[in-house]
Amino acid sequence: MYWWLRGKGIKYFPVPNWVERGLFTPATRFRVFHIVWGTGEKLTTTLIGHLQPHLQSQRLELRFGQRVEGLLHKEDK
Repeated sequence: MYWWLRGKGIKYFPVPNWVERGLFTPATRFRVFHIVWGTGEKLTTTLIGHLQPHLQSQRLELRFGQRVEGLLHKEDK
C-alpha cells in the first residue's frame, strides 16, 4: 500500500517512534506507522483526483461520515 500511494503522489512524514520500532524489541525492517504530509485531507483529495478521470467515474458515489460494517459479494445476492 505504501508504494502504491507513493506512486499516486502521496508523501509521508517519517516518524520514528516506539510504535514503529516496537516497545521492547529490536527495530523492525519495515515501517508500520506513517503520517501523510497534509494528513487525511491530502490523502482524500489526491485519491479522489485519481478516481474522477476513470471511465466508470459516473458510478462513483462519495460518502463521508459513514461506517462500513460489511462487504457484499456478487454471490451473496
